[in-house]
Amino acid sequence: MSAPSDALIKKVCSAFPATFGVDIEEEKSSAESCCSRPFRYYLDVVLGSGTSGTVLYARRVRDDHPFAVKVMDLEGYTPQEIMRASGEVCCLLSCDYFSIVKCHEDFVYSDERNPENVSMMAMVLDYANAGDLRQEIRNRSKANRPFVEHEAGLLFIQILLAVHHVHSKHMIHRDIKSANILLCSNGLVKLGDFGFSKMYANTVSDDVGRTFCGTPYYVAPEIWRRCPYSKKADMFSLGVLLYELLTLKRPFDGVDIEEIMHKTLAGRFDPLPDSISPEMQTIVATLLQSEP
Repeated sequence: MSAPSDALIKKVCSAFPATFGVDIEEEKSSAESCCSRPFRYYLDVVLGSGTSGTVLYARRVRDDHPFAVKVMDLEGYTPQEIMRASGEVCCLLSCDYFSIVKCHEDFVYSDERNPENVSMMAMVLDYANAGDLRQEIRNRSKANRPFVEHEAGLLFIQILLAVHHVHSKHMIHRDIKSANILLCSNGLVKLGDFGFSKMYANTVSDDVGRTFCGTPYYVAPEIWRRCPYSKKADMFSLGVLLYELLTLKRPFDGVDIEEIMHKTLAGRFDPLPDSISPEMQTIVATLLQSEP
């Protein structure tokens, strides 16, 4: 374990001592120790980190079941940044669907003298044991082993259903990309990382967002134009993802963000291989329209 990850785990265990702890090798041999542990989850290695937090591998003490724990260290954050982190928790708790990462529990650590001064949040999430779709696409690209169309379709339909569920809850995800699609060894996939997600109270046809966010390769044209946008921006990102599944390449690529933006706004991308069915080609073309 590296020093930074070790320090983070100690910090989490200190903030939530009744919930998280570390496994001590000497205790493993004791059959009775499981019941006497003062916490409920062992924390282990860092699985990954990003702008919205760090994900740790965890095991439940009573049955050794694996989980992922997302930790958001909010020390020094502004109230607006803390509110955004709270929004991610609220959005995940609103979703209970087979192809969305489930939040089983969430915890907030704040100053006892000032409860509004939140310094850490943690979520106990589903653990996907086969990595993420971005890494799978990279591996397949190196091995020249593309998905056949029906394989890509089976993966995509699970993601599409997840996004439909998100939209049915009056939310937009705003960061749909292959790195946020988690894979399970049983063939299921799960949409994760709701760090940019947003709840809205308007009708589904209204524009509900103005903030520029997302990953450039997947950003919809209306967001590049700095126009108000709706859940249709998520559908464009789905089109990028479907193209990526079918070709192992992104439709809008470039040496810098400006080139990616120009290609996206122009709607220019290489045609799909002739082996792709006309029906699938139509779906991709419809999702990747430059006008929402």
